[in-house]
Amino acid sequence: MLDIKHLKVEIYVLGFIPYGFILSLIAFYFHTGFFLDRLPTPSQPDPRELPFYSVYEPLVNTTGNIWLFSVFAWLIVSAIYIFASKKRIQWKPIIYSSIGHLAVVILLFSTIVEWFAD
Repeated sequence: MLDIKHLKVEIYVLGFIPYGFILSLIAFYFHTGFFLDRLPTPSQPDPRELPFYSVYEPLVNTTGNIWLFSVFAWLIVSAIYIFASKKRIQWKPIIYSSIGHLAVVILLFSTIVEWFAD
Protein backbone atom coordinates (compact mmCIF):
# COMPACT_ATOMS: atom_id res chain seq x y z
CA MET A 1 0.00 0.00 0.00
CA LEU A 2 1.20 3.48 -0.83
CA ASP A 3 2.03 5.72 2.09
CA ILE A 4 0.45 9.14 1.54
CA LYS A 5 3.05 10.87 3.74
CA HIS A 6 5.91 9.62 1.57
CA LEU A 7 4.13 10.75 -1.58
CA LYS A 8 3.63 14.21 -0.07
CA VAL A 9 7.33 14.49 0.71
CA GLU A 10 8.21 13.40 -2.83
CA ILE A 11 5.84 16.00 -4.27
CA TYR A 12 7.41 18.74 -2.17
CA VAL A 13 10.96 17.64 -3.09
CA LEU A 14 10.08 17.56 -6.78
CA GLY A 15 8.52 21.01 -6.31
CA PHE A 16 11.84 22.51 -5.19
CA ILE A 17 13.85 21.34 -8.20
CA PRO A 18 12.67 24.07 -10.62
CA TYR A 19 14.10 26.78 -8.39
CA GLY A 20 17.65 25.63 -9.19
CA PHE A 21 17.06 26.33 -12.88
CA ILE A 22 15.27 29.60 -12.21
CA LEU A 23 17.98 30.91 -9.89
CA SER A 24 20.89 29.89 -12.13
CA LEU A 25 19.36 31.44 -15.25
CA ILE A 26 18.28 34.64 -13.49
CA ALA A 27 21.71 34.96 -11.83
CA PHE A 28 23.41 34.67 -15.22
CA TYR A 29 21.01 37.21 -16.74
CA PHE A 30 21.54 39.81 -14.02
CA HIS A 31 25.29 39.15 -13.85
CA THR A 32 25.37 39.96 -17.55
CA GLY A 33 23.29 43.07 -16.91
CA PHE A 34 25.73 44.19 -14.23
CA PHE A 35 28.67 43.50 -16.56
CA LEU A 36 27.10 45.45 -19.47
CA ASP A 37 25.42 48.18 -17.37
CA ARG A 38 22.16 47.22 -19.09
CA LEU A 39 20.05 44.09 -19.29
CA PRO A 40 20.76 41.92 -22.32
CA THR A 41 18.32 41.48 -25.16
CA PRO A 42 18.19 38.61 -27.66
CA SER A 43 21.43 38.55 -29.69
CA GLN A 44 22.72 41.62 -27.84
CA PRO A 45 25.29 40.36 -26.77
CA ASP A 46 25.71 36.74 -27.63
CA PRO A 47 25.95 34.92 -24.27
CA ARG A 48 28.84 32.80 -25.57
CA GLU A 49 30.99 35.91 -25.94
CA LEU A 50 30.79 36.78 -22.24
CA PRO A 51 33.87 35.97 -20.13
CA PHE A 52 31.83 34.14 -17.47
CA TYR A 53 29.68 32.08 -19.86
CA SER A 54 31.74 28.95 -19.17
CA VAL A 55 30.82 29.20 -15.48
CA TYR A 56 27.06 29.59 -15.94
CA GLU A 57 26.43 27.48 -19.05
CA PRO A 58 26.93 24.03 -17.44
CA LEU A 59 24.94 25.09 -14.39
CA VAL A 60 21.99 26.43 -16.39
CA ASN A 61 21.94 23.48 -18.81
CA THR A 62 22.28 20.86 -16.05
CA THR A 63 19.56 22.36 -13.86
CA GLY A 64 17.35 22.78 -16.92
CA ASN A 65 17.75 19.11 -17.83
CA ILE A 66 17.10 18.04 -14.25
CA TRP A 67 13.95 20.18 -14.21
CA LEU A 68 12.74 18.58 -17.44
CA PHE A 69 12.93 15.12 -15.90
CA SER A 70 11.52 16.31 -12.57
CA VAL A 71 8.40 17.83 -14.11
CA PHE A 72 7.45 14.45 -15.59
CA ALA A 73 8.23 12.70 -12.30
CA TRP A 74 6.18 15.34 -10.46
CA LEU A 75 3.20 14.73 -12.76
CA ILE A 76 3.39 10.98 -12.20
CA VAL A 77 3.81 11.21 -8.42
CA SER A 78 1.02 13.79 -8.19
CA ALA A 79 -1.31 11.55 -10.18
CA ILE A 80 -0.46 8.60 -7.93
CA TYR A 81 -1.04 10.80 -4.86
CA ILE A 82 -4.46 11.91 -6.13
CA PHE A 83 -5.40 8.35 -7.04
CA ALA A 84 -4.20 6.95 -3.69
CA SER A 85 -6.06 9.51 -1.59
CA LYS A 86 -9.33 9.66 -3.49
CA LYS A 87 -11.64 10.57 -0.66
CA ARG A 88 -9.39 12.89 1.32
CA ILE A 89 -7.17 14.66 -1.17
CA GLN A 90 -5.08 17.45 0.30
CA TRP A 91 -4.39 19.87 -2.53
CA LYS A 92 -1.84 21.98 -0.65
CA PRO A 93 1.25 19.89 -1.61
CA ILE A 94 0.24 19.80 -5.26
CA ILE A 95 -0.55 23.51 -5.46
CA TYR A 96 2.60 24.61 -3.61
CA SER A 97 4.87 22.36 -5.63
CA SER A 98 3.28 23.39 -8.93
CA ILE A 99 4.28 27.05 -8.45
CA GLY A 100 7.94 26.39 -9.33
CA HIS A 101 7.05 24.31 -12.37
CA LEU A 102 4.65 26.96 -13.64
CA ALA A 103 7.29 29.64 -13.07
CA VAL A 104 9.73 27.71 -15.27
CA VAL A 105 7.12 27.30 -18.01
CA ILE A 106 6.48 31.06 -17.91
CA LEU A 107 10.24 31.69 -17.92
CA LEU A 108 10.65 29.45 -20.98
CA PHE A 109 8.49 31.87 -22.98
CA SER A 110 10.41 34.95 -21.83
CA THR A 111 13.14 36.91 -23.59
CA ILE A 112 15.61 35.66 -20.97
CA VAL A 113 15.53 32.10 -22.33
CA GLU A 114 15.43 33.46 -25.87
CA TRP A 115 18.62 35.41 -25.15
CA PHE A 116 20.35 32.45 -23.48
CA ALA A 117 19.44 29.95 -26.19
CA ASP A 118 20.29 32.35 -28.98
